[in-house]
Amino acid sequence: MRLAMIYMASGFGRRFGSNKLLTPLWGRPLYQHGLQHLLEAAGRLEDCGNFQTSVIVASQYEEILDYARSLGAGAVYNPFSAEGITASIRLGTMNAPADTELYLYFVADQPCLSAESVVRLVEGLVESGRGIGSVKEGSPCIFAAKYREELLALTGDRGGRQIIRRHPEDVWEMELPDEELRDIDLPGDLPFCIAVIGAGGKTTAVKQLAAAGAERSVLLTTTTHMYPVEPPECRKLLLDPSAEALMEEIRKPGVLCAGSSAAEGKMGSLPDTLLKQAVRAAELTVYEADGAKRLPLKLHRPDEPVILPDTALCLIVAGLSALGKPVCEVVHRYERNPAWVVDAGRLVGPEEFLYCVLENVRACELPVERIRVLLNQADCLADAQAGEQLVRALRVKGLDCRMGSLQREPELLRAWMFAVD
Repeated sequence: MRLAMIYMASGFGRRFGSNKLLTPLWGRPLYQHGLQHLLEAAGRLEDCGNFQTSVIVASQYEEILDYARSLGAGAVYNPFSAEGITASIRLGTMNAPADTELYLYFVADQPCLSAESVVRLVEGLVESGRGIGSVKEGSPCIFAAKYREELLALTGDRGGRQIIRRHPEDVWEMELPDEELRDIDLPGDLPFCIAVIGAGGKTTAVKQLAAAGAERSVLLTTTTHMYPVEPPECRKLLLDPSAEALMEEIRKPGVLCAGSSAAEGKMGSLPDTLLKQAVRAAELTVYEADGAKRLPLKLHRPDEPVILPDTALCLIVAGLSALGKPVCEVVHRYERNPAWVVDAGRLVGPEEFLYCVLENVRACELPVERIRVLLNQADCLADAQAGEQLVRALRVKGLDCRMGSLQREPELLRAWMFAVD
């Protein structure tokens, strides 16, 4: 059976305020996720031996068309984007092979829709014997060739739903989880992931960041170990959850703390596959990515911190209470600095403090524009000028650095960390 899979990537993103399709998401432009899922689905359908597939990308953006060509997909320039989604439908349909029997239409702003679900939609329609397949209240939609002329005649921005409403008796519907159907219309719709590393108030920072987003679905977790957060500081704590239980809870607004059981009353990371699934389902994820043994400064082993590829920002916390105290007492893994091993009583001054912070910057391996540095415990300073000098020194390095006290300023992180373009 000949199947044309048409990827529609021509939108202007007017509600988003910019070209949302090119907006970074999980380390690459948003549009690439859906296209790769579609290509994966095409490969699976080919492998089963029942389908010949063609993937066609309709877009007004040369970057997207070039990327489609690089993956072996068809690329159709769309000069009629102002007409709405029906222009992409028309161009994709016209450029499909003449013997196409099924037309599948896939929008580019649903990055979580999986290849598995696309395969299920195609196979489900064929098994149903009907001419139209649809995800309930959403995209994608698939049409038999008998609807080709109606598809070509569509106008406006309502897409194939117009045809579905005209032929309800010929429609087969499939349900999908809400997280797969999430579309990106506004900047706030983008899943957002924040790592917190360092020392000197890190757990407090994690809790405050999670609470700041609690009107959305928030996942509070770790990629290493941390003490679990329990109600009332979160909505619910899940240890060792099944995938079904985790996905059910993560759809609800509020802070969900989730991880695996670990020794000494701590919580470890979720299994890799489940963690990835949870991060992509949550609207906001905040996670601890290293440990510090409750000390105010931290150096890292080569395997630390554990930063997720979906991370948008990394907050580095450093405790100003370390100033004037021996490195062996206030720096976790101080022995990572060979000079400090032979001089463990060396007092932490500006040079030592900056060494620790800049080591944290290097360890997280993110560009500086995705790093924030908080010099916490400002209330411990007898002379605020000492902290201000450190802030200036870090800003010279191109870092967005601030000084404050999480204990005394619980709203400190809200506007700073979530004011992201």
